[in-house]
Amino acid sequence: MSKSSLIVAILWIALCIISFGLWVSFAATEAYDIYLYYSSTLEFATASVAAFFCYHNLRFFSPRDPIRKAWLFLSRGLSFWSLGALLNLLYPLTHESIKSPFPWYSDLGYLMFIPFVLAALIVLRMSANVSAPFWAWIVAFVMAMLISGIVLVINAETLKEIGIAAFMATMAYVVVNPMLLAMIIVTASVLIGHPICRPWWMALAGLFLLSMGNFLHVLFHNLGQQPAILLDLVWPVSFGMIAVAATMTCSIYRKT
Repeated sequence: MSKSSLIVAILWIALCIISFGLWVSFAATEAYDIYLYYSSTLEFATASVAAFFCYHNLRFFSPRDPIRKAWLFLSRGLSFWSLGALLNLLYPLTHESIKSPFPWYSDLGYLMFIPFVLAALIVLRMSANVSAPFWAWIVAFVMAMLISGIVLVINAETLKEIGIAAFMATMAYVVVNPMLLAMIIVTASVLIGHPICRPWWMALAGLFLLSMGNFLHVLFHNLGQQPAILLDLVWPVSFGMIAVAATMTCSIYRKT
């Protein structure tokens, strides 16, 4: 890991530790707003910085290089997530510290994140010029269907009671998140041991964690339960892994 990647990783870890400390200190008190604002700000800031690092990588590639397109799509997806996180941050500021409902306009930004990431992974997989093995498609399909089935079964009763907007938003997450998870598995199966693939392994790990967090957050919202602190930390940890991956790429190309 390069010096810049190490610095980014340490910074992200420190921010997550602060978030955990604030939750421990204020979760059961009237000052819970302090944690709420910090957590929302952290999500917005980490997504924005990760988008910047991904966009920064574009200068190392020629305009026609598919890897450049992959980083561009990923940066745009992160930008949409940043927009959603910003709206999610503004809601409690304008509604007496009440956490944003589900669904909210912020979910449009979160959902738009996924098509751009899918495009990035498709471009990356095609650039490898290697066909994905049959087992990868099988594993991807089984994992996607399994997670979708579990979420639908758990939410079966809740889906009958929630409004049309919440139902449509939930189903959107149920449809697009398995697609993202499947594409992560298929893309990982074609990456080889070349050094340029190492950053993408880190990015894929972050995207995998994020896709699982999406499912769990929708599940908690529909069940009317407060997400645990570890689930809140999914976002900064995921974006931190993507940011580290971007700085790793930057370091590799600076040495070549």
